[in-house]
Amino acid sequence: MEATTRRLMNLAPFGFKRAIDRMLKAIGGANKLEHARRDLESVALRAAILAAYTNERGGWGYGDRGHARAVKAANKAGRKVWCGVFGYDSYIDLTI
Repeated sequence: MEATTRRLMNLAPFGFKRAIDRMLKAIGGANKLEHARRDLESVALRAAILAAYTNERGGWGYGDRGHARAVKAANKAGRKVWCGVFGYDSYIDLTI
């Protein structure tokens, strides 16, 4: 994860506008912002996938449901984030 992305992730929501405005005014700021956006999408996707997987493997109240079911849940979560939240057309399922 790039330093720019780490700095953005540490911001409180009320600091978003100011930080992005500053970044866009800086030389090369739009390029840094694009890289940060890609990093943030990647982090969000990995977090959703891992959360769904770990929930199936030992989530609250029902114990381990097994790897195959966890991968299916992870793919469902990944698809929702990648296509539903970020608006991409396709999602490649995990085959782990």
